[in-house]
Amino acid sequence: MVEGLPPTGEDLYWAQLEAGLRADIARCDGAAGLCLLDARGGRSIEINADVEFGTASSIKIPVLLTLLRRVERGELSLDARQTLGAAEQVGGSGVLQTFADRVELSVRDLARLMIRYSDNTATNACIDLAGGIAAVNHFLDGLGLQRTRLRRKMIDWEAAARGDENVSTPRQMATLMKRFALDGEVLGATARQVAIDVLCLPKDSAFSVLARPDMAVADKPGGLEGVKCDAGYFFQARRPYALAIMTSYGDEDANEWLRAAARRIAAARAVLDLTAAGGRRLPPEQLLP
Repeated sequence: MVEGLPPTGEDLYWAQLEAGLRADIARCDGAAGLCLLDARGGRSIEINADVEFGTASSIKIPVLLTLLRRVERGELSLDARQTLGAAEQVGGSGVLQTFADRVELSVRDLARLMIRYSDNTATNACIDLAGGIAAVNHFLDGLGLQRTRLRRKMIDWEAAARGDENVSTPRQMATLMKRFALDGEVLGATARQVAIDVLCLPKDSAFSVLARPDMAVADKPGGLEGVKCDAGYFFQARRPYALAIMTSYGDEDANEWLRAAARRIAAARAVLDLTAAGGRRLPPEQLLP
């Protein structure tokens, strides 16, 4: 909405979407926040967007990007082989913890296991390959995302007991996804495409299930006891967007609430993607880029 000018139909459409999302959040069991960033029009919806939430496995996104920054600089190869055994295995999600024998995997496959299957053993290896916890946070500092912090490796119960949770805000996670997808200063074209390919791998997440043949979704969900979140970038043809939804202090119903909120946003964004000025829907081939 432009100050001093009467609202447009699109202004009202956005306002209705935001009102619906605020009502959804009021019904959520626990605390919740979200940030929706239009990648081209500059509009946004921000609800509790600067509240700090636990990220659970969504923190694996900056781990991946930091690792690929090292690959881009020639400090690491995606084809390099890493050997993991019982000493490296941790619990929680993932398949590597079930292997009886030592296994040798490429850096590329470790990254894919970290994102697609949220494998915690692979994630801890990727943190080391990225340069460690300090290196991931240094990468985030360089993007101005000082409230997004990797404070511990996966399944570090002592660190969790100290309160060293991995954290971010909806605004910072959405900003990270938007900048990674659009900003060549985050990753160059080759490394960025690797990140997109990995983050677009199919997974059972609130965002990934919304992908369509004409819209890829790059995301990484996270879930711990009382914490549910997802952060992603939706590659719509005309109106791409970044989205982060985060919850805490909730129960298992929070996961379904998150999915419902994501569906509401995706439905509204799909309408905008096929709408010309004045709110008229046109065939895709008739719309301007």
